[in-house]
Amino acid sequence: ATGASPPTLRFMADGGAGGFAGCNRWMAATTLSGEGLAFERAASTMMACPEAAMATEQAFLAALAKVTRHDIDAAGRLVLLAGDTAVIAAALADT
Repeated sequence: ATGASPPTLRFMADGGAGGFAGCNRWMAATTLSGEGLAFERAASTMMACPEAAMATEQAFLAALAKVTRHDIDAAGRLVLLAGDTAVIAAALADT
């Protein structure tokens, strides 16, 4: 990530997900079945940010839209995949 803060992903009890995308907050409904995982089109706030943060956000949201399944890697990271291609690897936050 090239923004001041990296994108975040949090799964909610209601079945949705949300977080910070690099510039704006985002939220989306999810569909989970076994290893299958999909994010519906994300909604986000509309603040303007520096170009690098906006590029991070656009790349993150585009990657989320491609997700079809998930896995956990040897390091314990959640890996979101588009088919067999890893598009996001997420580590637990220290919060």
